[in-house]
Amino acid sequence: MEIVKLESRIMKAFAFLIFVVGFNTTFGQLTPNCTDVSAHVVYPAPLTQAQINSINASQQSQFPSVVKLAEPTSSYNCHNYAFVKSEGGSEFWLNTPGDDAFWNDQSYVSTTNTAQSNLKVSYQGDHSAVTTSIANQAISKWGSWGLYRHNITDVPSSYLPNSALTYYRRKPTITSPSIICSSGTFGLQDQPTGTSISWSSSFATGLAINATTGFATRQNNFNGQVIITATITNGCVSSNITRNVNVGNYTPSGSGSVNSNCSGNSFNVLNTSLSGICSANTPIYFTYRITDPNYSNLVFTPVSVPSGASWSGGGGNLFMTVNTPSSQGSRSATIGLSATGPCGAYNVNFISTAVNISSWRFSVSPNPSDGQVTVSTDNESLLDADSQNLIYAIKVTDPSGTRSESFEYERGVNSASISLKDHHPGLYILSVYDGKNWSSKQLLIRK
Repeated sequence: MEIVKLESRIMKAFAFLIFVVGFNTTFGQLTPNCTDVSAHVVYPAPLTQAQINSINASQQSQFPSVVKLAEPTSSYNCHNYAFVKSEGGSEFWLNTPGDDAFWNDQSYVSTTNTAQSNLKVSYQGDHSAVTTSIANQAISKWGSWGLYRHNITDVPSSYLPNSALTYYRRKPTITSPSIICSSGTFGLQDQPTGTSISWSSSFATGLAINATTGFATRQNNFNGQVIITATITNGCVSSNITRNVNVGNYTPSGSGSVNSNCSGNSFNVLNTSLSGICSANTPIYFTYRITDPNYSNLVFTPVSVPSGASWSGGGGNLFMTVNTPSSQGSRSATIGLSATGPCGAYNVNFISTAVNISSWRFSVSPNPSDGQVTVSTDNESLLDADSQNLIYAIKVTDPSGTRSESFEYERGVNSASISLKDHHPGLYILSVYDGKNWSSKQLLIRK
C-alpha cells in the first residue's frame, strides 16, 4: 500500500478516534520561542500488531533501501520527530499547520547551506525530516509507519509532488573555531533578547567548557569529536542547540570498503580497522580513503605485512589485500600513516583482518534474525576433546570491526540466547570462543 499523506489523513486511513488535548507544557507543545501548538496536537489510537506487521511488509517491498530505526507507531509523526522528539521532547501527533509555527515565529530560519547535520527539512508534500552528517541522508517518521534513515528523496511519492525542499536551521546558532587545538571561545549568533545561556560539553575530560563564558579548553591531549550544547532559557521553555566540534587531531574524514567473493561493504566514514570474512585462501580487498583537507603530507609505511598479504598506497589512498588463512582463524596486516594534522604530527595504524570461517562448528538461529538469536554448539562438537563442547564467550562486531556486544559464560554453556534487538538492521560478525579459539559466522539482522 502507498502512504498517502498519513499526517493529514490518519482518521480516514485507520478510522481512529482522535481527540485534542489542552495546552500542557510538560508535553513540549511549545516552539523554542514559546508559540503554543497544542491546538494542532492529537493522540490517535495505537496500532494493532497486525497493522504493524502489514506496514513493515509494505516498507520492505516498496522501500527496501531505507533503514528502519524504530517500529511503526501512531504515537508521533514526522513533524513531531523533526521539531520536538529529535530535540529531546515528548511524543505526540502534530498536525499541519503546527509545524509552520516553528519557522513562522523565527525559532528556525531557512538556510541555503544544506551540507549540515540536524537541519530540519520541509517537503512540499506535508512532510518533515532531519538531515544527518552524511550528504543527502535524512531521518524521518513516515506517518504511522516507522522511523527511517534514508536518502533524502527516497520517500513516498506523496511527500515529493515536486523537488522543492526547504531547509531550516535553529536560530540562534553556535559560533566557534572549526577545530580546537588548545582553547577557543563559543558564542551564540542571534541570541534572542531576554534569554540566558548555559554551556556544556559531552566529554568534559576531553574538552572542558565554562558554563557561563563559553570558553573551552582541550584536556589530556584529547583527539576526537565532542558535542557542545548551549541551553537557552527564556520565559517559557529551555531548549538546546548543539554543535559537533573537532578537538586535536581527530580521525580524518574519508571512507572505506571491504570486498571479497563472499560479501562487500562500503563505509561513509573512515575506520582505521576493518575486517572481512570468507572461506579458506580467499583474498579480501580493503580500501581506505582520506579526503579531509586538514590533513597533508600523508606517508604510508608497512608495520606488519605477513605472507598472504600485500598493500599499496599514495596520496590519501591505501589499498590492502589480505588472504584468509588455509585453516580456521584470521590473518591481519598493519600499515602505518604519518601525516601533518590540524594540530601537528598525526600517526595512526590501519589494520585489515581476513577471517577464515570455513569450519563453522556452531549454529546461529534464526539467521536472518529480528535480533533475538540462539547460539548452540553443533552435535559433532564445536571443540576438540578437551573443550567439553561448551561456549565460553560470544562477541558481535559490525563489518568495520567495531565490537557492539559481548557475552561471557564463566562455566561454559551448550546453548545461549542473546538479544540484539537494539542493533540496526544489517550484516554482523558473530564469534564464539570455545576456551581455546574463536570461530566466526555472519549474522543478518532484519526488522
